[in-house]
Amino acid sequence: MYRRRSGSVGAAIIGIVLFIALICTIVCIEKIPVGYEGVMYSMSGGVKDETLTQGWHIVPPTIKVKEFTVSNEQLILTQDKREGSKEDESFKVATSDDASISIDFQMSYRFIPEKLVETYKKFKGMDGNDIVQNRVRTVLKSKVSEITTD
Repeated sequence: MYRRRSGSVGAAIIGIVLFIALICTIVCIEKIPVGYEGVMYSMSGGVKDETLTQGWHIVPPTIKVKEFTVSNEQLILTQDKREGSKEDESFKVATSDDASISIDFQMSYRFIPEKLVETYKKFKGMDGNDIVQNRVRTVLKSKVSEITTD
């Protein structure tokens, strides 16, 4: 009777260890979609020099990954819903004769894989989407405004 108990305890311990290993594996898996690459960083080690290409990767839980598109993407700022905008994303700028005009804008872009780490550092930890949505749009509107008021 004593041997059966130790066998059950051993099986329970093995089951618990396997369950914990499964949870740790799931937590450590990072999926990089097709057309993207990931920049890795940690608070203790900083930004890693290598990037993660598309596919599944096992990454320690202390490492965070920011994604950047390396395929061609479109930035469309328009009021026309047929062009892909869900809402009016055009912007108004003043002209030199104190009028204002509504600007629609479209551009193609992609991040260069060999420069992702440098880009990540330059933009202080922003991922690709944040750079386009927050920085590119702001600079674009500012530059167009400068041109139209001259």
